[in-house]
Amino acid sequence: MQIPIGMVVTSVKKFSNGKCQLFGFWYYKDFYVPATLSEKKKIFSDLLLSKCKQLKVTGSFEQIGHLLLQADRFQSADEEATRLFVILINKLNDATSTSIAFDDVMTPQGTGLTLDTICEFDETVETIRAKIFAETDFIELEISSSWSFLTN
Repeated sequence: MQIPIGMVVTSVKKFSNGKCQLFGFWYYKDFYVPATLSEKKKIFSDLLLSKCKQLKVTGSFEQIGHLLLQADRFQSADEEATRLFVILINKLNDATSTSIAFDDVMTPQGTGLTLDTICEFDETVETIRAKIFAETDFIELEISSSWSFLTN
């Protein structure tokens, strides 16, 4: 099932098994996703006001790379955006397991990545809804193994 993912990504993690995970704040209620520095600084207060939920999206290295490439910071076609993306991917790829923070969750500086895209998950709408309304700290979703941004 294809689900819109409008979120502020605060970190990316690579596990020793080669899987990667995005962590951030999912604005699942609205079409609104914080884009400016001042808006991104409010992610924790938005969480407390139930405007968003904490989300962990797990997928292959390639799938997470495709999602990261769609983030606001890397959408520019200039050399600097390309250079920053290559540095990020190389840093993730070179380590067996690592975590890279874009922003601090408790005291946000507004430096998280804005991601507004569609991704495919094997879960049903009902399952995802149940996760949204469950009293858990995080929603965890795994990208469908057949999903690739290049084929959608």
